Amino acid sequence: MPLMVQQVGSFVLPNTTIPHPDLIERVAMADAQVFAQQAKMPASQLLRYYYEFKGLQNLLRMNRDFVSIVPKLLLIRSKVAFASAKKSSGQGIPPEFREFIDHAVGICKTGPAEFNAFCLFFESLVGFYYGWGAQN
Repeated sequence: MPLMVQQVGSFVLPNTTIPHPDLIERVAMADAQVFAQQAKMPASQLLRYYYEFKGLQNLLRMNRDFVSIVPKLLLIRSKVAFASAKKSSGQGIPPEFREFIDHAVGICKTGPAEFNAFCLFFESLVGFYYGWGAQN
């Protein structure tokens, strides 16, 4: 099942820095269900990458320099690619999560408003993921 987030071109409402409410609820809920029930995303892996984004968000809050976190943001893509390569051996993460991160990072790197809105979306997704029955 394709992820709904892949149909999104922005995490904020047009011409604002306000996170799109539909993403925080409907899209996060649908994609969390895919990760929990179909892709069998391990909870430990989901939380690992969620905390990476939250760590970058904290860095941004402290130094307010978005440009300085972009390389670290892009590095998450390569970490996820590496982890998804391990999936065939029974470890790692599902390809759906790699697609999710690839799409999200592509949008997030465009600016702090997109990045912060994605972090809120990701937080919502994690909550719904546990509601759908997280995989251990």
